[in-house]
Amino acid sequence: MEEQLLPTSVTPEWFEYPESVLVLLKLGLLNIKPWKVLTGEQLLAYNSRYAQKQIVPFAIRLDNDDIVCWSLKHDKKLVLWDETEMGFKSDEVYKDVWAWLTVATQDMIDFHS
Repeated sequence: MEEQLLPTSVTPEWFEYPESVLVLLKLGLLNIKPWKVLTGEQLLAYNSRYAQKQIVPFAIRLDNDDIVCWSLKHDKKLVLWDETEMGFKSDEVYKDVWAWLTVATQDMIDFHS
């Protein structure tokens, strides 16, 4: 399960995965369309793309260019990153993974309605 996450050798020294991410992986809550939690090779690719931005990618929105990531700038909290703008999207900050999951679940309901 942890092999789906970034190895500590490539994560910034300021970052550590919260337990809630392990719970999501264990439950298989990875595809919350339109959101997808990044794992494995896809996660490594996104991480290398943004390595200099002081962010750690977590999930992508499949119907636009949004990425949710942990940000050093935002006190290591999850934030919404707009890939097209290459910056934080209105500084939308989630207090934790569960707060993001609540929003992602509503996005899923709206997407499928």
